[in-house]
Amino acid sequence: MGNSTLPTVSDKLNIIACINNRKLIAALSRELKEKDLEIQKLRQTVTALENKLNEFSSQGKKQQI
Repeated sequence: MGNSTLPTVSDKLNIIACINNRKLIAALSRELKEKDLEIQKLRQTVTALENKLNEFSSQGKKQQI
């Protein structure tokens, strides 16, 4: 009889751990989405800078000719 409450305590701890894990996963998922957006913005910036560099180099070649 002394061990009859053990399964319910264990079940409660498992449920609490599961809830906590879901919260952590949701937080990490949000952070990952934010990082993805930041990476996307940086890629756009790099592309824009590459385009400007190409424009300047093509203008420089035209002026030399």
